[in-house]
Amino acid sequence: STHNSRIERSWVEVGTQFACMWHAFFYQLERLHGLNVSNAQHLWLLHELFLRQIESDCNTFQAEWNVHPISGEGHDQSPNDMRLMGQLKHGLYADDCEGVHPDIIRQYYGTAGRPIHRAPHQTGAGHPSDEEWEDINDAEDIGTEDLQELPQLIAADHNAHFHHKPVRVPKHASPFCSATLYDTFCQALDQVQEAEHIPDGFGILPHEWDDDEYPSHEIIQSG
Repeated sequence: STHNSRIERSWVEVGTQFACMWHAFFYQLERLHGLNVSNAQHLWLLHELFLRQIESDCNTFQAEWNVHPISGEGHDQSPNDMRLMGQLKHGLYADDCEGVHPDIIRQYYGTAGRPIHRAPHQTGAGHPSDEEWEDINDAEDIGTEDLQELPQLIAADHNAHFHHKPVRVPKHASPFCSATLYDTFCQALDQVQEAEHIPDGFGILPHEWDDDEYPSHEIIQSG
């Protein structure tokens, strides 16, 4: 988007309030502490250790954003205020077709019967209007099996309207081949944390720092 300044501004808020801190932290893990972003098991460990904290930060940002006043057309109302006033004024609306392409909606909900298919040289001019559509009562009854397949048909047609390539997500894979090994890892991790043990060789101990001081800033690379 180059015109929707509000949504672009919200991305700035997401970055400055919590996302950039995580971004810099992961860069620092890679630069100083041996994180290999090409290693699927390293990525699994990131998920295991930090995903819940990241989700908590996302939820905190969402809660704070939804109570902040919006100037201009928002009349200093918060998103929560706008939603409540809209529901009080207009009632609750459940959109059964949310996220479905308009062409698909028209295809499945736009007519009361099946259209007559004419040959390329036939225009339909001069034909009575009642010949344009088959009477729905004359059409074959729609069976239960057809109704059950309707969501799959809609989904298949809907997917045809998306031509962008999917975003490649780095693979993450657990290094443990059984639940028993995973449980053993979790128990060992809890014991290490309770003992406040810091292992040597990962750039965490004071004697491993450059200039006898742990770096307090990290440059986020781009491009």
